[in-house]
Amino acid sequence: MNLRKVRGLSLLCALLLALGGFAAPSNAQVDTYKKLSIGGSFMTGMGFTSAVAYVQVGKKALPGVSFSIAETAGLVGNTAGIAAGVHHAGLDSVWTAWRVLNKEPGYENKKYDVTVMNVQYPPYVGVMMAACGDKKGWTLRDLNGKPCSLQLEGAIARAMMTEVFRALNIHPIEKNMQHGDAVGALIDGTIVAHAALGYIPVIEELAARKGVYIIPPHPDDLPILLKKLPWLTGPFTEKTGEWYRGSNDILTVGNVSTWLVRSDLPEDMVYKWTKAVYDNIPAMKAAYAPLAKMERSLIKYVETKNIIHPGADRYYKEVGINIPDELIYKGPRKK
Repeated sequence: MNLRKVRGLSLLCALLLALGGFAAPSNAQVDTYKKLSIGGSFMTGMGFTSAVAYVQVGKKALPGVSFSIAETAGLVGNTAGIAAGVHHAGLDSVWTAWRVLNKEPGYENKKYDVTVMNVQYPPYVGVMMAACGDKKGWTLRDLNGKPCSLQLEGAIARAMMTEVFRALNIHPIEKNMQHGDAVGALIDGTIVAHAALGYIPVIEELAARKGVYIIPPHPDDLPILLKKLPWLTGPFTEKTGEWYRGSNDILTVGNVSTWLVRSDLPEDMVYKWTKAVYDNIPAMKAAYAPLAKMERSLIKYVETKNIIHPGADRYYKEVGINIPDELIYKGPRKK
């Protein structure tokens, strides 16, 4: 086992001990607001470390409330658990939350609506593919008919990129695999690109070894994506050149990462929790460094196309952020 893995496991153990362990998801509905189950997503470091940060400030803001972090099947599992009533909160993307709220096919069977508490930092997960070799100047259009990995079944990146390619009438030859296997396949030419939405450590290692080029959508395709896929926002510049040494920044559109809460959580509870997040940024940073960059100015809810919990809206009004009335949750909605 290499040093990086040892350090990662050590950090994970320390965080679990600090929280008093973690709970496996239960099939029983959680009926009390004194015990909150948080979807943790051990599949993604961002999902778990964000959960740790939110639990830490939640404990201070909500005395008498106990928290447990439950292992879920990726960020999509967080939202599914919230909608089913198994969990009360968790990190996920607008891509999933939008579908649950609007009862898209495959998300009709739910007990609770999913509402937004705040926008997670970094706020955007840009549409992009990672490649190595001589791909400078390529856009997603150049991947038509080429072997590409969109990640494994169940990964949100695969679902998102599948919709992106479909919207643009681009048809890559799918050879889907996990990140580690994709690096080897990029090097030996088995695939020409891999879905790399958000920072991925093994892609950084590949950049150091072989160089990486990040493939964005064609500029002319950005308005098409925004029109056809309502969960996308942008355009914005993704600083991928800072993630991967020697790589390129890109202009793209993307998905917003949000901290989500179950719609029936009491208004006062969500208000206090939201306030605590922004009043305790140093504590949030201690659990997850990127959260140090969270600012109220990042809260652009019109872009999220999701519904805001009334408790969160109460806090934002106090600090001068006015959210359109139609974006504030008012009870169960029918499509």
